[in-house]
Amino acid sequence: MLLLGPRILAAAASLTWPRCGHSSLATRSRAFCAAQPAHFSQSAWEQTQFDELSDFERITLAASLLDDADVEVVNHAAWRGLRYTVDGQGRLFDGDGQLRDDPPDFMNDSAALAKLEVMLPLDEEEAMQGLEAFVEALHGESLTRIKIKEGSADFNARRVVVCCLHYYGFL
Repeated sequence: MLLLGPRILAAAASLTWPRCGHSSLATRSRAFCAAQPAHFSQSAWEQTQFDELSDFERITLAASLLDDADVEVVNHAAWRGLRYTVDGQGRLFDGDGQLRDDPPDFMNDSAALAKLEVMLPLDEEEAMQGLEAFVEALHGESLTRIKIKEGSADFNARRVVVCCLHYYGFL
């Protein structure tokens, strides 16, 4: 798990698109609305505490992130996956320890979502098939395919977040 830190940070800063295999999950969706700044919420932060969850609770959280979790909770889950931390004063810091008054809004900002998506193994067919199978197991194969076919921007953003969290061992 310690070796993933540099890969997570490097990928999060990258905007290069993979050349082969899977096309971008984010770009398959409809256009996003104008990005509104995301804000830190102590309540949402507490709802996304992965460390203290049982395997069943992690699966339940993953399903909720795909289906009906508030957008704020989905963003907070992604921030936790990116190793953000909160100090005693309720201030949010990124994985490099920098204060984040303007954290990324993965649910409403396609550029931020694209940065998160490049962290997935898009050029590794077997790994991507495993992530797709995980999403289908949580959400149902038929419903997942319908949502993908519809081009639901909301579902595709949630899917990228859940895939990243699963790939890096948080869910």
